[in-house]
Amino acid sequence: MNFKQFTESGEHIDLSKRTQIKTDELIGNVVTIKDYTFIKTKNGESAIVIFDEYSDKFWFANNVVCQVFHRIDNAGAKEQLQTEGMKVLFSKKKNKAGTKEYTNIEAVE
Repeated sequence: MNFKQFTESGEHIDLSKRTQIKTDELIGNVVTIKDYTFIKTKNGESAIVIFDEYSDKFWFANNVVCQVFHRIDNAGAKEQLQTEGMKVLFSKKKNKAGTKEYTNIEAVE
């Protein structure tokens, strides 16, 4: 499903009253993830993420963070995340070669 199909499907997170939050606004902050859904974009897969602290915003997750959400899905824990939330710290990390920077999330208590 691409982004246009996603927004027209009716089976998604309602984005009509939300604006996109930029990654830089999240770096260094602890936020509570309350929901997510996957979409296909021209650049591959992404996830749309909703936070407790920013109820009027959504965030497009990168591939690294999408992998975290796939692990949550595979563990059957998405419903628990939607009910309890998942507190995470946003940070920047470098790849092993030290040549590229990416956004990372780390679960916190």
